[in-house]
Amino acid sequence: MNEAKPIAVHTVHYQVTATVGLGMTCLGLYWQGIDFLNIFLGLVGAWMILFPRPRVPLVFLLFVCVVQVLAHFEEFRTFRFTPSFQLFEPTTVVLASGLLIFFCSQYRLLALKWHVTPYDPRFTRGKTHDESGRPSVPQTRPEAAIGPDEIVRLVVNTALCVLFGQLGWHWLSQMGSVAGLQPPFMQIAILIWFGITGLFVGAGIAGYWRRAHSEPDLAKLYLQEVDWREARREYARIGRWIAWGKQKVARKKRV
Repeated sequence: MNEAKPIAVHTVHYQVTATVGLGMTCLGLYWQGIDFLNIFLGLVGAWMILFPRPRVPLVFLLFVCVVQVLAHFEEFRTFRFTPSFQLFEPTTVVLASGLLIFFCSQYRLLALKWHVTPYDPRFTRGKTHDESGRPSVPQTRPEAAIGPDEIVRLVVNTALCVLFGQLGWHWLSQMGSVAGLQPPFMQIAILIWFGITGLFVGAGIAGYWRRAHSEPDLAKLYLQEVDWREARREYARIGRWIAWGKQKVARKKRV
């Protein structure tokens, strides 16, 4: 990956949003009685906000999961699943909301600063360099495509995710044994099943909605991509025949 010059004003907005999410996460951990690890996570999260790097959020999420496992063991003296669950418990709601806001803002910061794929060096802007001394490259996201409504959608989507997560886990906690299987096993199995099914159905609905409301140029590009995938073998065969014909005509002219 190659680092690009960030868009300053929008970077500040998402840094503030990520700071709010990190603060909510640290508050939830504090309510759980976690002190030293809470301070460590806060410092690492602050470094991530100021200097976002790819793959670091996944490591941070893994570490948070380990901290939660340790907190569960300290409270119940066991690593086994406990069926006790309180709907809309403040600690759980604050912790879940903070993590969602922090990680979404972190990936937005990465989108403003890092290219997912290597950029085309033909479009490098002259011989200018960024703060780290690397050649300046095109922006990862056009400034016109970034609006203030993104943060509003982020907060609303976070509230909806926490709401449905709480209701879903409450429904799972009320389940009994099915076909002789233990309730914890059924809860995890149904959670995985509905999670995978929901992702497929949600991705299909979101993709259809985006295609149905896309701009004419984007829709034309999408149709061209579909046409190319369906007919690329025929296009390749026609191209080979055209190349063969040009070579044959060129040989006749030389003779």
